[in-house]
Amino acid sequence: MCVLKNLQGLCGDFNGDASDDFRAPSGGMPLVLAKNFADSWRVHKFCPKAKQPDDACDKNPDRRNWARHKCGVLKTDLFKPCHYQVEVEDYYK
Repeated sequence: MCVLKNLQGLCGDFNGDASDDFRAPSGGMPLVLAKNFADSWRVHKFCPKAKQPDDACDKNPDRRNWARHKCGVLKTDLFKPCHYQVEVEDYYK
């Protein structure tokens, strides 16, 4: 079975278009906030709603430069073969 263009879920839909990966199971426009996207996939009402995560750099400003250095590897030649398929800036932020 080919899964290309036949998936839907929290990890996207594997159709080659990353811009529509945050679509709710009901369809429609992709959701902007990860919290809203996660909540749209809750199966039972008793499951707790997602919480908006704290910004790690605001919470630990002393770690901002460390994080930029460590995450900067995503922009290097090591990951260059992936750059045509995955937008680096989304993960770097």
